[in-house]
Amino acid sequence: MNPGLHARHLINLFPIISILGIVCVASFNRFLKYRSFEDYLKDSFFRQAFILLFLVGLVFLGYQSFRHHQRVSPRSQLYPLIGEWLQKNTTIDSVIMSDPTPSIHYYARRPVIMFPRPATPDELEEILEKYQVQYLVVFYQDQLKSLPDEGLTTVAKFSSFFQGKEQIGLILKRTGDLNG
Repeated sequence: MNPGLHARHLINLFPIISILGIVCVASFNRFLKYRSFEDYLKDSFFRQAFILLFLVGLVFLGYQSFRHHQRVSPRSQLYPLIGEWLQKNTTIDSVIMSDPTPSIHYYARRPVIMFPRPATPDELEEILEKYQVQYLVVFYQDQLKSLPDEGLTTVAKFSSFFQGKEQIGLILKRTGDLNG
């Protein structure tokens, strides 16, 4: 299974599978009412043709949804790696700044605040002080540009290749006095 495909992405298939099951059970119950299979086919040809087309359409839509969720960004493959690193190398109360917030929070199990965009280095420094952020997870070039010139050290670097695309994720640690 694709490493970026989570069980939550398969929820889109549930209605299609449910409808398929209901239609199959209803068709079987209807079939039991007839004396022979030929009588069943004569009486319900158009109904069956419509149901068949409807089901093929539903299966096609479900398959397209499933395929869409298999195409994941290289960045999303880094979330579990970065989260695991943060879990092992930070304390439970370490505050992390990241974008995307929910994914990093899910894997790291640490408090995460959103990386402000766009932000000047002074604005970012003010936010870092206000929330006592110890670690920053950086994926985007514009985030690197808005970082303060001093007080940050790269402690981990992750890269991912998927379908010819490379994504780099950095974990930066604030150094110096964090108490303001």
